[in-house]
Amino acid sequence: MTSGGDSPGMNGVVRACVRMAIHMGCDALCVYEGYEGLVRGGDYIRKMEWHDVRGWLSEGGTLIGTARCMAFFERAGRLTAAKNLVLNGIDALIICGGDGSLTGADRFRQEWPSLLEELVSTGQLKPAQVQPYQHLNIVGLVGSIDNDLSGTDATIGCYSALSRVCEMVDYIEATATSHSRAFVIEVMGRHCGWLALMGGVATGADFIFIPEKPRKDNWRQEMCSLVEKVCVRAWADVVWGLTGTHSTGNSENARQSSSSPRVLRIDTGTRSLPRWSKIYWPTRMDWHLILASLLWAMSSGGAPPSPTTACSRRCRVSRPSRPC
Repeated sequence: MTSGGDSPGMNGVVRACVRMAIHMGCDALCVYEGYEGLVRGGDYIRKMEWHDVRGWLSEGGTLIGTARCMAFFERAGRLTAAKNLVLNGIDALIICGGDGSLTGADRFRQEWPSLLEELVSTGQLKPAQVQPYQHLNIVGLVGSIDNDLSGTDATIGCYSALSRVCEMVDYIEATATSHSRAFVIEVMGRHCGWLALMGGVATGADFIFIPEKPRKDNWRQEMCSLVEKVCVRAWADVVWGLTGTHSTGNSENARQSSSSPRVLRIDTGTRSLPRWSKIYWPTRMDWHLILASLLWAMSSGGAPPSPTTACSRRCRVSRPSRPC
């Protein structure tokens, strides 16, 4: 039975359990749809043969299904599940799932003797029917991408999920580089930060936030400074454009710029910009003026004037013949 959230490797688990059971001379049955199938019984519990699991090793998800079962949270639901196990001759249950699935299995194991007694006392089963099933053997296989259960070095599916995280981050990084933007990647893991930690280390993340060790220092300022630095570096070393003032691009400034073209230079060799508002980004009308100015410079045989060096305050934005 597979239960809870699906994880890579669950079909490999089912295949291995079925074939090993047959190899050891046991009957192998699959419970479809997790605990829901265990409560419903009937066609949800099917006997499996060797060839039934052929080709399952490379399939994703879980082919025998998984579903939430509210009925199993109640004793009445667990009583019905116990009855279905006895009627199908099942004395051992292998459950592949995460924290919730194995917690439910442990509770089911603890209540098993009292469930059999209640089935006999209420007349649902005869004493002879429950006699061979006084003990229920349960094997728990941790199928979880979170890698969040003690006693196992690697849960079923965690490394496959880590590989997929790294693959997706590589795709996202291409977009981030193209647009000079920073991206926040959120991965699963519930209360365990293993997947986030290993994924961040493997992909070279600048910041990793995990629940086991929350950051309490000035990480916000550090992040903003890093994002500014990285995004500015991703731009071209020199950005040409007409500049009027730092804050406005009105028509008067545009006319002044048209008659006397100036240059805006972003020098990546100095410190990062204090604020993004200090960069003047031309409007659509300004781009027409830029093109006209460049054509004028080319036709006159001249070249745009060279920008001045940075001032004593080492500003990122420098202008010719004009103080910062």
